[in-house]
Amino acid sequence: MVLTTRRAVRLAAAVFAMTACGSTPDSTVSTDGSAPFHAVPDDAVVVSGTATCEFSDEGTDADGESGGFLIVCELDLSDERVSGTERHDRFEFVTGAIGDGAIWLAHDAAITTTDGTWRGSVQAAENAAAIPSGEAHSVGEGIYGGLTFHSYLFHTDLGAPAEVRGWISDGA
Repeated sequence: MVLTTRRAVRLAAAVFAMTACGSTPDSTVSTDGSAPFHAVPDDAVVVSGTATCEFSDEGTDADGESGGFLIVCELDLSDERVSGTERHDRFEFVTGAIGDGAIWLAHDAAITTTDGTWRGSVQAAENAAAIPSGEAHSVGEGIYGGLTFHSYLFHTDLGAPAEVRGWISDGA
């Protein structure tokens, strides 16, 4: 079965909803006793921490034209390789609008750290209170070449830092 972008985002939104409700399948890997992960590779380094994010309209749209949406986050994570500044740009809104149950993709996401860069994409969805949670997949460049960083971001209050949980592993 081929997943369209819209179907993939709907599937991701359903996964976010299950995770938020605490529903976990039998194959859950518990990384630190407090947060379940699914499909964490055996060689993974588990990462956790916070993201303090600012939202603005200074980005570009999905076609690269000015006037889009931009998110810039400061990542304070347990692994210095992924602690730094993360930017989400070139947004595509799949459904709704911000504050109205939106589901979106950020086609241009980058984490810049002291030693290198990670590039990838982010997908996110808002809950009924318009608080977003998201999932990101990034590929390391330079010194981080050959590594991937997969993360989940959970906001509980837009005025507070978001919780970040994820892992760094070998391969794409």
